[in-house]
Amino acid sequence: MSRTSRVKRGTTVVASLGIALLDGTATTAQADPLGGLIINHGTGRCLSTGGQYGPQAVSCDEQDGSQKWRVDRRDDGTVRIVAAWADPYRPCLASYIYGGVSMGSCDDGTTGPIWFIRDGGKLEQLGSEKWCLTVKDGNLGTDPCDSGYNRYQDWILPVS
Repeated sequence: MSRTSRVKRGTTVVASLGIALLDGTATTAQADPLGGLIINHGTGRCLSTGGQYGPQAVSCDEQDGSQKWRVDRRDDGTVRIVAAWADPYRPCLASYIYGGVSMGSCDDGTTGPIWFIRDGGKLEQLGSEKWCLTVKDGNLGTDPCDSGYNRYQDWILPVS
């Protein structure tokens, strides 16, 4: 993946849910009580639960419930990325070391559904390796986290 320079400090980006200010802190969109879109900086595509092979990055559609997410912050500084469906079973975005991303139980007893938010918008999986959620050709996976800005690893997160 190619590296790009960070958007100049103070530059505003208009997202489909509102205006986000890129200032080195976590970039977020407007609050939605049911959840919001998680948008990739590099592709402008949204994280979706749906897909034959699991979560993927697709064209953003605010009406598509499979693209609504909640970022549940935990006391230890980690987060869970929870599908914001009306269904009582709300699975989490889960990662497994060396590339795999899927939907799984938020309480499966592993580190898979637990993430850190790093460098303003990277989603780094909990574990001994530093692997971040990455978009490649619309597909999701994890790759070693790049230091600094990597548009395919940086995400606009919903307010939670």
